[in-house]
Amino acid sequence: MKKFVCAPSGSGMSEEAWALAEETGAAWVGNDAAAHITLLRSTVEQELAFGMEQMGVPVPDMRARIQDVAGQWGLTTLLQRDPSKLSTGQTRRVAIASSLLRNPDNLVLDCPLDGCDMDATRALVQVVDSFPGDVTIFDRTWNHLADLCDVESRYPEDIGLNPVEGTKYDSPVELSKTPDDDSLPAPSPVLMINDLVVERHAFTLGPLSAGIPRGITHIAGPNGTGKTTLLLALADLIDHSGAAQPHPLHYGWAPTSMDTSFSAKTVRDEIAIGSTLRNADALIEYCGLDDVAGVHPLDVASSARRIVSVACALARGPEFLFLDEPTVGLDVYGYRTLERIMRGFVAGEIHDVLRAHGGSTLGEPKSVVWTCHNGPYSQLSDYRLVL
Repeated sequence: MKKFVCAPSGSGMSEEAWALAEETGAAWVGNDAAAHITLLRSTVEQELAFGMEQMGVPVPDMRARIQDVAGQWGLTTLLQRDPSKLSTGQTRRVAIASSLLRNPDNLVLDCPLDGCDMDATRALVQVVDSFPGDVTIFDRTWNHLADLCDVESRYPEDIGLNPVEGTKYDSPVELSKTPDDDSLPAPSPVLMINDLVVERHAFTLGPLSAGIPRGITHIAGPNGTGKTTLLLALADLIDHSGAAQPHPLHYGWAPTSMDTSFSAKTVRDEIAIGSTLRNADALIEYCGLDDVAGVHPLDVASSARRIVSVACALARGPEFLFLDEPTVGLDVYGYRTLERIMRGFVAGEIHDVLRAHGGSTLGEPKSVVWTCHNGPYSQLSDYRLVL
C-alpha cells in the first residue's frame, strides 16, 4: 500500500507520522532532516554507515550498500564531506538514504521533498515506486510522489492541493553571469555582483559577476551549487572576495533554518526586533498573522512560522529582500501568502502599509532575491540567475 496524506500545516501530521512509525515499526524520516544527522561521525560515508553498524552488518556489505545508495542519491562526491556542513537538500538526501540502508519493511515520510532539487525528487519517486513494503507520505501540498499513491486530502473540498494548479506565469528572463554577454537581455541592474568568490566548507563559489534587476529574481541550481552561499555573501554574513554594489545594502534576510533565528517570546516582539512595534503590527496585519501575534514563534505551525520569518525580514522596510528557500514548510495557504508578500514588496505596497501605520523604512523597495526548488512556483519570478 502506498498512501499520500495531504493536510494543512498545524493539523497534526508530524505527530501522526511519528505515531504510525512507532506502531508499525516502519523507518521514519521527519520533516527536520538535520535532526536525523547524528553528529557522531565526521564524514557522510561514516554517517550512512551508522545505522548499519548498530545492526551488525559486515563491513564489506556496508561499503557495497553505501556505494550503491550514494550513486542513487547523488552523494558519491560528498562521501568525505562533513555531514553537518551540507546544504538543506543534501542533508535530506543523507537522511532518507540512511533510513533505506537499514532495509526497512515499511516507510513513513514526513514532507520528504522539502529543499530537494529535481534529481533528488526523481530518486525518491523511483524509491517509492519500487519499494516492496507499505509507504505512507505526509505532506502539506501536492508533489510528484502523490501520483504513485492513494491520495487522502484533509483540505476543504474547494482547495486544490497543488498551489500553482491553474496558474499561468510568464517565464522568468534569464540573467547572464557574464556582464559583457550580449546573448542574454541585460535589464538595468539595481544590484551589481562583481567577481564574487566564496570559499566555504570545502566548496568554492565563483568567480561570479551578475546584475540583479528591479523585481523578483530566482537564484536557481541543484542542491549544493552555492545558492545559500551567494545570499549569505550578498548579505555580508560570510567572508568573500569581490563586491556587491551598492554597499552597504539595506536588506532583510530570512534563512532556511528559521527556528534558530527566533529569540523573542511572541511573534509580535520577534517581528519588532531591530524595528518598532508599529512596523510589527502593520506586518502582522498585512501577512495575515493576527491569530498568532501573541504566540511564541516556535509554537506556531510551520507554514505560518515561515511567514513570520519573512515578516521579520520586512520589519525595517528594506530595499532588498533575501529569502532562502522560503517555501520549505509552507502549506497551500502559505504559498499564496508568500506570493502576495513578494509581489507586494516589489510593488511598494508593504512600504506604503508601514508608512500608513506611522512606521519607518530604510528606503524604497528594489528587489527580492530568493531560492526555491519548486520549479512551477518559481516561475512567478521576473528573472532567473542559474548557478
